[in-house]
Amino acid sequence: MRNKLLFSGSMLFAFLFFRFIVIVKGGSVSLLRAATGLNVHHRHYGAVLLIAACVLLIFYGVSWLAVILAGFSTGTVLDSFISSLLYSNSRAMEIANYDSVLAPTLLLLLGVVVLVFVVRK
Repeated sequence: MRNKLLFSGSMLFAFLFFRFIVIVKGGSVSLLRAATGLNVHHRHYGAVLLIAACVLLIFYGVSWLAVILAGFSTGTVLDSFISSLLYSNSRAMEIANYDSVLAPTLLLLLGVVVLVFVVRK
């Protein structure tokens, strides 16, 4: 029951946190987006944190930190899930973009694999 409460509470906290940040910041661009030009959203942060939570859970077992991280990252991703489904892009643009990022995506995947083997219990 404790883990269910931690997971649900941290998921709700993430939702409220990012909704609050968007309200406070309005339409201003984040520092990371301004510096890199990348279209970074909080679902991207959530995906990275979710990977970290999975690694913690798989290799180190269930702990309060892993449960909270899993809840927070899930809430972060889910907060913008529906809105991302409603983006208006052409399929040709989506496929061209998908094809153009093969190398960076492969590097990201390999980086995660390396981290899995480097991090010690």
